[in-house]
Amino acid sequence: MVQGGWTPPNHNAVLDDHLTKLYDTAKSQLQSYAAALAERKRKVALLSDGKKMENGHPCVNFVFANDEGTMFCKNVDTFGHSKTAEWYAAEIKAIIEETGRSVSLVILDSAGECVKCRGDLAAWSTTLTVGACVTHTLDLLVDDICKLKRFKDLLRTARVITKVVRNHTLVHAHYTEIGGTAIDKWSDTRQVAAVYLALSLKKNLPQLVSLVLSDVFSKWSNTKHKRKPTDYDPMQGTAGQGKTNAQLASIVRQAVQSTAFWREIDIFITVLEKIYATLRANDSEVPGMPDIYFRMSLGLADIQTNEWVLPDGSSFKFTQADRKLVLDAYKKRWDMLYNRLHALGFVLNPYLHSKHRFDGLCMKETRDFIDAHFASNPDAAARCHNQLDNFRDKRGEFHRDGAMWSTYLHGQHRLSPISWWRRFALMSGDLLEIAECCLPMPTSIGSSERLWKVFSWIQSKKRNRFEQERASRLAHVHWSLRYHARLSDPRYEEMILPDVTENPMYSTDDVWDGAATDELDDMEELDTRMGDAEANEDDDMDQEQDDSQEQDDSEEHARLRSFLSDFE
Repeated sequence: MVQGGWTPPNHNAVLDDHLTKLYDTAKSQLQSYAAALAERKRKVALLSDGKKMENGHPCVNFVFANDEGTMFCKNVDTFGHSKTAEWYAAEIKAIIEETGRSVSLVILDSAGECVKCRGDLAAWSTTLTVGACVTHTLDLLVDDICKLKRFKDLLRTARVITKVVRNHTLVHAHYTEIGGTAIDKWSDTRQVAAVYLALSLKKNLPQLVSLVLSDVFSKWSNTKHKRKPTDYDPMQGTAGQGKTNAQLASIVRQAVQSTAFWREIDIFITVLEKIYATLRANDSEVPGMPDIYFRMSLGLADIQTNEWVLPDGSSFKFTQADRKLVLDAYKKRWDMLYNRLHALGFVLNPYLHSKHRFDGLCMKETRDFIDAHFASNPDAAARCHNQLDNFRDKRGEFHRDGAMWSTYLHGQHRLSPISWWRRFALMSGDLLEIAECCLPMPTSIGSSERLWKVFSWIQSKKRNRFEQERASRLAHVHWSLRYHARLSDPRYEEMILPDVTENPMYSTDDVWDGAATDELDDMEELDTRMGDAEANEDDDMDQEQDDSQEQDDSEEHARLRSFLSDFE
């Protein structure tokens, strides 16, 4: 006899049904998010980042980001597909069409494919900008600068010090007892780690000196150490491989007690200080578009003037050969990085209003963007140009006597650049629409990269057979809940992701408030001025630079280089 009745679902079926309902809710919230953007005339950036998952499948994340937060768009499994410029263009076009063309900026993780993708997307939409990731490009710039022989030798020695302190128990225990803090490790994939390494060594200078003069360090240097093969590239793997403890101790002692070594550390940090600050300020949830152009201009000015002031008050200059290498690397990476929204952010940032004269390349880029944005509405374009003139001259709605230029740009009531525009440019709606296209935008794919951490919680090495579609749905639900929790309680985001700009080394306050008011308008004018100055240099400039460099190479520096020759 067949018995009728209802069969309850099993545990997996209940979970699948619940996940489906949550995912459908998240998708509907994404649609509402896109509709709200179009209704409020807000713009977002579309960020893309790829990674190979634990199951071996390469995937690409697409994320929406602006000053209000990050919204997960979708995860695409690219197994069996080639991530070409055509593939990226097709995916981006489909996403933009679904969101009602509220995307004004696309940032890709591959700079090469990004350049190839620009032409196709530029022909498809004149108001869409495609750019490279700032943090990735600046990391390549740090790598280029670290290839200078003087810095290459310096980092080789610094890696030996790190190896000795971190990897030997007796030395590390004593180093910790005398108050030494952690020394950052070298990374072969993130070259900015070289700056972290130099900063941590400088911070622990007293502890390192006490360490090498201690009996514990002498005892360790006399212990036996099994030699390892020496047929290796010293810049790959672990620096100091193949050396005995006595040899390693001798290298560390000579370096730590050498004033030339610490002077080189100061030079390295000073040269890369602005690049490092720019990278850190843009590798966050805070929109970096308002000041990226100005930051890069300040860095280029330092390299072109070739006048560096070290922490002890002494000065330093590159030789002409080294200066040319650094300058060429800087310009090469800036050409790879630059897009027109950088110029718009520089012009429309109220904090930088007094830093330029509104008559250079950036102003031309801004007016060209206005014409392209309002190509179908000439009257709106004319109004927007008039509003830009009012902003430049502080006329009309942007009058000089208002609190907008004092109270709300300084002190406890200060606003972010885009919040300033939303509050004070209500009567200049056309120009506000242009400001919405650049000021709330990020400059890196940091938000998309942080999404991979969510995937690592879901799809780990122990759960590498987890279906990609299911993992994507779980990540989508988690990120949607996080986004709405941030909207309901801003402190939620502060607790799980502190604002990196709290660090004074890369605070935007230092850029907006601390820079001189006579800075140049744009890169083009900067290049013109420095080109004229170089044309007037004496013929014997190279010889003077070489003589100056020879004087800097003291006997201690020569002994340090002799120890470094062991690595060749």
